[in-house]
Amino acid sequence: MNIQNTLVTHEAILNQYYNKGGFNHVDRIGPMMRMIKEVKPATMRDWKDWYLANILSPHALEQLASDFTNSIPKKISNYT
Repeated sequence: MNIQNTLVTHEAILNQYYNKGGFNHVDRIGPMMRMIKEVKPATMRDWKDWYLANILSPHALEQLASDFTNSIPKKISNYT
């Protein structure tokens, strides 16, 4: 399997479990988009600094990442 096919396959797996776990539901994405429009960050760093100071701590983001990772079955997450 070449690198392009591997990346497409991995992206498809991530998308499947991102959708299945509800990580892209409107109640999660909508507020985020409103915040970005209100804050109007000039750079990604500005957004990250504001977000970490006002919304979620690094620990909370790590927990969200862990929840997402754990939503993917082991047999899939070991796919290469």
